[in-house]
Amino acid sequence: MTSKRKVSRGRSSSWREIQQKNRRARTPASRRRAYVILARAGMVAAGLAVGLGGVGYGAYFIWQQSGQVSPFDREQAVTRIVFDSDGVLNGQWFARHSPVPVGTDIFKLDIHAMKREVEALGQVREASVSVELPGTLHVRVREHVPVLRVFVRGEEGERRTLLVARDGSVYEGALYPSETLRRLPGLTGVRLVRDGDGFRPLEGIETVADLIDLARDITPHIAADWRWIDLSRYRNEPAAPGNAIVIHGRHIERTVLHPTHFVLQLERLDGVVRNARERAQTGIAHIDLSYADRAIVRFRNENRPQQHS
Repeated sequence: MTSKRKVSRGRSSSWREIQQKNRRARTPASRRRAYVILARAGMVAAGLAVGLGGVGYGAYFIWQQSGQVSPFDREQAVTRIVFDSDGVLNGQWFARHSPVPVGTDIFKLDIHAMKREVEALGQVREASVSVELPGTLHVRVREHVPVLRVFVRGEEGERRTLLVARDGSVYEGALYPSETLRRLPGLTGVRLVRDGDGFRPLEGIETVADLIDLARDITPHIAADWRWIDLSRYRNEPAAPGNAIVIHGRHIERTVLHPTHFVLQLERLDGVVRNARERAQTGIAHIDLSYADRAIVRFRNENRPQQHS
């Protein structure tokens, strides 16, 4: 009997110990950890629900909008061309020469190719092209400024007047006032070389342009008399022997200048003209200022030229 009781007490003691251990495992800290884990799981589930809901709404929105075409997906016609220039050209001129007619799909425009086409128009020195949706095309140009005129014969023998810019570009001008063209000296003694529908640029024109600008500033009364500039003796190398620019006018029939030191030569030229007026000598046939130490002057009705130091 005694042994059985001992065994029974031993089993009862073990079960109570197990229960006490289970009670110790469920402490407040463990319960808080359990709550945190459950909260995190709930947040994850809520996030997944929101994400799936957003995807579903996006799909629904795309499905709803599928019947509406975006402005970037359909054709957009050029409805307006805005043209701006720093010179004499205007929108009407550009409308006649524009490589892009109104009504062209604006999304099919190659603005880089169009820029090249606009710059191929002789009077245009530089162009920029841009678009503004829904249908506006912007074209801005900078023009060549003419300094000389040159005359050529067309295919049918007609006389054509072309203009020469400071950089040597040769082009057919448009919309210039007649007074502007009358002030430009004619150019002779050069050879024009065809290049496609136009001509290759002439070399050395910048030097001639500098001479014209200085003459209009220092001796405007003399520059106004210049009618033709002959470059048959001109070389684009200052040290070339016999290098000279020959100018023809009405009051001074022939003026020879060296293509350097223009200011000094123009001042000497002005002095010769003033001296001739003081001596009542009119009608100068020839002045050669290409020498560094003297000026050779011949008046009309004089066979022998005079030298001035």
